[in-house]
Amino acid sequence: MLAAAYLLHILTGDTGGVIRSGTVPVPWHVRRELYWISLPHIEVLPAEIPRWLAEVFGNTAPVAAATAGGVSDYLIVQWPAGFDLAQLPVPQGLGVFTRRALIATCESCYSHGLARIESRYFAPQYGVSEDAATGSAMRVLALYWQAQGLGREISNYQRSANGGLLFSEVADDYQIYIGGRVAPVDEEQSTNVIS
Repeated sequence: MLAAAYLLHILTGDTGGVIRSGTVPVPWHVRRELYWISLPHIEVLPAEIPRWLAEVFGNTAPVAAATAGGVSDYLIVQWPAGFDLAQLPVPQGLGVFTRRALIATCESCYSHGLARIESRYFAPQYGVSEDAATGSAMRVLALYWQAQGLGREISNYQRSANGGLLFSEVADDYQIYIGGRVAPVDEEQSTNVIS
């Protein structure tokens, strides 16, 4: 959706408006050279670490888990601070174990500029082996990490092959603001969130 906001800005010159995601209106605006979207709160609840994670990722020792939304929404799995999320394989058989998209995350110990956390997003059961930079997952991470004590503003380095730096702000009005820089990555004007 950040890419859609970028394209609307480039094509129309507008600095804000509404994008439709299906039937859901998603407000967007440009602020501090970043493109921002606004998404509503989603309930994030602590959960037991699924035992099947060892089959998918090997013996990588995650430390916590949570769910967000319904049974087809999100599973958040936290690894220890500084864990190298890049070593996790893309879990091709994830749909055998869960209908939820899997968000792998940890506190950052690397020098990715402003990043306080890192993440990867997997949903191969929905045709998305790994998403480069995921605003909807950032909404979930903002609420998850706020509950872990990291505050209302979070920066996230998405450790996909292309990488991406996303920002979030949890507002008092039960909205989560997700921001990032967006730029074309090829001559067909495909876009990517960049750091």
